[in-house]
Amino acid sequence: MSVLAAYQAGHNTVQDCIADKNLLYPFMHGGIFEEIIPSMDGSKEELEAYANDVLERFENPYNPHQLLSISLNSVSKFKTRNLPSLLGYITKQGSLPKRLVFALSALISFYEGTEYEGSALKGKRGTETYLIQDNQDILETFAALYKERDEGLARAKRISTAVLSNSAWWSQDLTQIEGLQHAVEKNLEAIWSVGMQKAMQAL
Repeated sequence: MSVLAAYQAGHNTVQDCIADKNLLYPFMHGGIFEEIIPSMDGSKEELEAYANDVLERFENPYNPHQLLSISLNSVSKFKTRNLPSLLGYITKQGSLPKRLVFALSALISFYEGTEYEGSALKGKRGTETYLIQDNQDILETFAALYKERDEGLARAKRISTAVLSNSAWWSQDLTQIEGLQHAVEKNLEAIWSVGMQKAMQAL
C-alpha cells in the first residue's frame, strides 16, 4: 500500500517510512487499521494484534527493506495484495478507502517514464533516475500513455481511464466502481502539481 507513494515522497526503505512519524507512518497505520482490517473477515482483535506485530518487525533497522526492490511487478502485486482490500472496504463500508485509492494513484504516477534502460523503464524522482521493472507489456503501455503531451485534468482523466479500465490487469473494469476514477484523477492532479509529499499531507 505504501511503497510507491513512500518512494516518490523521498524515502528509500520501509524503515524510513516507520521513522517518518509525520507523514508515512500515519499513512501506513491509518491504511492498515482504518481500511485494510475493516475490509477483512475475522476477529478484529486478532487482526489488529497481527498488524501491530508486523509494524514492530518493520522497525528492525538491521534488516532494511528497499522500497525499489519491493516495487518489482507492482501492478500484479497491487491486484493480489491491495485490490481485494479496496473492493472489500467498498462492499462493507459503502465508501472509498482514501489511502488505498491514493496507493493506486501512486502506482500510476510511479510508472511515469518513456525511455528504457535495458528492459526497465526509467522514472524520475527529482534529479534521480530509478528503474521501473515489470512485465514488458505493462511497461510499454505506461510508456505509450506518458508520451502524450497533455496536462492537468485532461492528462489525469486519459491515463486513469486507460489504466483502470484495463481488465487484463485487474480482471475487471475499475472505472465501473462509483467515484473511483474521479478520486484517482484528483490524486494524480495533486501529485503532479504539488508533489507526492504535499499530496499525501492534503490526504
